[in-house]
Parts: sequence; C-alpha cells; structure tokens
Amino acid sequence: MAAYAHENLTAVTKIPTPYNEPVLTYAPGTPERAALTAKLTDLSARHHDLTATIGGVQRPGGGDPVDVVQPHRHKAVLGTLHNATQDDARAAVAAAREAARPGAPSPSTTGPRSSSRPPTSCPAPGAPP
Repeated sequence: MAAYAHENLTAVTKIPTPYNEPVLTYAPGTPERAALTAKLTDLSARHHDLTATIGGVQRPGGGDPVDVVQPHRHKAVLGTLHNATQDDARAAVAAAREAARPGAPSPSTTGPRSSSRPPTSCPAPGAPP
C-alpha cells in the first residue's frame, strides 16, 4: 500500500497487478470467431435509432433524419440519426456548462463530483479482484 500527499490531495492506493487479456486469433472454427459472427449478424439484422446524449439524457436530434450505412456496403443501413439543430447545440452547451460547475452532480453517479480527491483504486475493466 502506498500513500501520497501533495497539498490538499491525499490518497491511499493499492495498485492492481497488471495483466494482459488473452490473445485471440478469431481463426475459422474457433469459438471467438463464432461468437463474433453471431453478434455481427444480430446487430446487422436490427435497425438502430442513433441518439445524442445531452445532460445525461438520450434523445434524437431535432433535425432531418440521416441514414448511417456500412462503409463497404452502402445499401446496408445500420441506423438512423437526426441532425442536430441550433436548439440541440444550445442544450448541449448548457449541459456542458452545468457539468463543469464545481460540485455539479454527474449523470453517471449519484453524488456530487469532487475534483480534489481521486478514487482510492482504479482497477482496469475485467481485472481480477
């Protein structure tokens, strides 16, 4: 366990042991290739409504719809988005200003943000405990 102190910042951390994810080949006949193929087939069979997230709320833009297509197969529509309008841009700027305000609630957490104290540990996603 290491302790670090600098002016108003103090933290006690336990650094997780680094590890590498397994290297997968995705070669024909492997389970990872089958899982990837199944997921891509599932995703390409559905139409997705693509939204903007403004102030922690997902919503479509107020402008004209635009089809989003596969770059190599333009007839295959992945989903539809709506262009942003000036009202959407104003709402995004207002939400960004609110989020930048010290002590403003973060949409991804239940409590106020604190820029003066980092979390005590930051394990990598999927890291063993």
